[in-house]
Amino acid sequence: MAVCRRLARLAANLQDPHGVAAFQRLCGVEGPAGWAGSRGPVANGGSPPGGRRHPAGNGAVPGGAAPPQLWRRPRRNSLTEEDGCQEFNTHSRFLYYLFSLGTELGNELFYILFFPFCIWNLDAWLGRRLIIIWVWVMYLGQCTKDVIRWPRPASPPVVKLEVFYNSEYSMPSTHAMSGTAIPLALLLLSYGRWQYPLVFGLILAFCWCSLVCCSRIYMGMHSILDVIAGFLYAILILIVFHPVVDLIDDFNLTYKLLTASGTAFEMSAIEKIEEQFASLRIAKRSVLSEEPAYLLDIDVSGSAQSASSRFVAVSCSNKSIRVYNRETLNFLREYSSCPGTLNGVRFAHVCDSLVFSACSDGMVKCWDIRLATQKAAQVFSGYPSNVFISFDINCSDLMICAGTEKVETDTFLVFWDARGSTDCASTIREPLGVYSESHNDDVTKICFHPVKPSLVVSGSTDGLVNVFDINKDNEDDALISTCNSDSSVSFIGWSGKDYEQIYCTTHDEGFCWWDLAQLDTEEPIMLLRVLDARDAVCIENGSLNYLVGGMYHEKADRLFLIGGTATGDVHLISCSAAGLSLVGTLPGGHSATVRSFCWNPTEESLLTGGEDAQLLLWRPGAVERSLAKKMSMKIASSVQKRFALSFQAILGCCCIWRCSVERTAIREFCLGTYIHQSSDE
Repeated sequence: MAVCRRLARLAANLQDPHGVAAFQRLCGVEGPAGWAGSRGPVANGGSPPGGRRHPAGNGAVPGGAAPPQLWRRPRRNSLTEEDGCQEFNTHSRFLYYLFSLGTELGNELFYILFFPFCIWNLDAWLGRRLIIIWVWVMYLGQCTKDVIRWPRPASPPVVKLEVFYNSEYSMPSTHAMSGTAIPLALLLLSYGRWQYPLVFGLILAFCWCSLVCCSRIYMGMHSILDVIAGFLYAILILIVFHPVVDLIDDFNLTYKLLTASGTAFEMSAIEKIEEQFASLRIAKRSVLSEEPAYLLDIDVSGSAQSASSRFVAVSCSNKSIRVYNRETLNFLREYSSCPGTLNGVRFAHVCDSLVFSACSDGMVKCWDIRLATQKAAQVFSGYPSNVFISFDINCSDLMICAGTEKVETDTFLVFWDARGSTDCASTIREPLGVYSESHNDDVTKICFHPVKPSLVVSGSTDGLVNVFDINKDNEDDALISTCNSDSSVSFIGWSGKDYEQIYCTTHDEGFCWWDLAQLDTEEPIMLLRVLDARDAVCIENGSLNYLVGGMYHEKADRLFLIGGTATGDVHLISCSAAGLSLVGTLPGGHSATVRSFCWNPTEESLLTGGEDAQLLLWRPGAVERSLAKKMSMKIASSVQKRFALSFQAILGCCCIWRCSVERTAIREFCLGTYIHQSSDE
């Protein structure tokens, strides 16, 4: 009971209007003569009983008017159009304008300007989430006011410097709530997304919050208790709503019933992807290795057991697989299969420490990156004369399929049982069987269904894209569909709801898209065919030189293609039945052709690799802070420059042998091996 009485007395003291008046006098605010001693409240803008409107100043005649420049009037009430006639004097113009600024930071006009500016010019992702938090803060604050219904501080003794919101109730201060919630939410949402010192963000949030809260006491609109309650109330709302603000934003953007029509839903999804892609910046860049090579394929681990143990594996043109830390892009280890060439790289879906690759010597190899050895933990051997150039492992990690080059008249899809890949180190697995009649040329790509482990699609230089159900007894029964792209297939994938669509890109930059759901109907299965995407996509002040591959975005229910330029720019292209359209461009990351990518929709991040031997991690709003960027770009530029000079020397038959390193590079170049090699000069 004693504690309750103390709290009640404390609340009464904090609510006392004389505390507000004391703060005003401390800041140099002066009311008419006799104002401070008056005990009875008067109407807003009125004069106290017996008080004079203008006290006599030094040297003035009693009863005369004070210098007009020292006396001010409150601005008009926004609801009642009441024009305040109560005049006041401020001895510190600096404090008056400072706290007037603090008050404006909580007014509607500020947020009408601030939120659109944030969305259009800074970060739409951040702006939407700030609006969500602001809406809840203002809604709950105004509702609480109408429930408690405490009046504004009595005047006198308080001097009302404004009557703008005087008709509203007082408890809690919604200015203090918004002035607390917005800067703190801005700090919580932007830190890690934007690169800036944490101390700077804390100072900005503290100054913003303090200025708004103190301004409400200075203006005479709230008691000290109102401001403290508003501050604590805003903290409570942030604790509740900050963890779920992402879910609310995704719901607002993707829930179909919230949009006026299907078209509006589609546009909102595309706009969100555009925002995500446009906000991508280079966060990390791998350090250039001693033996630079093209980065041909990228895969990212994703273990169900351990979210922290994640890696990036890259297939390189120097016949090796390189493994990096996913967050820092620090190099971890490298696997080689000399003299064979490795083609493609895949992590196991269940255990993220197992990485697979197909080898041109007729084997698919599996390494366990937890082990220090370079020796393969498991080897899946093919038949004699098999040269594997593509492979994939199904979503349940039970089956591996590899495609071969054409040898004489034979082309195969070879299958293995992948269960127990780490039970017996370095054991050799024999094939379960092959499909040999569905393709008549090199099988360039294989891709299992993302959720149905028995479905697999294959693409070949013969132009055919075949879909199989490997649960069937023989190849004829397993073949579900054969689609013809009329060109050599370079990339294949699954898309659409329940992944019932397939698509492919071709080596001459064509694109084909089919809907397998129409196989049993009379509707055509072809959704879109583009003979040359370079001519179909309109890019202002730029060009499209090639296609890298595609990706299906589940939340947006949209298929996208990744393309680029010879100078390293990356294009994101949207696919629809109407055609291809550019979504956005990422310039300045690579200095040469981009050969591989991996999109993470959960983190909204992108990994890219190219012929400049660079592995880049792109994240929204990131700033590259590593010195590796300057060093790697300098090395890559010197390598390209040296090769260009060497090539001119060969054509002119006047090669100058400057050092043994350059002689080695030129000999290898003449043999047809394009090697990026850096040397210390």
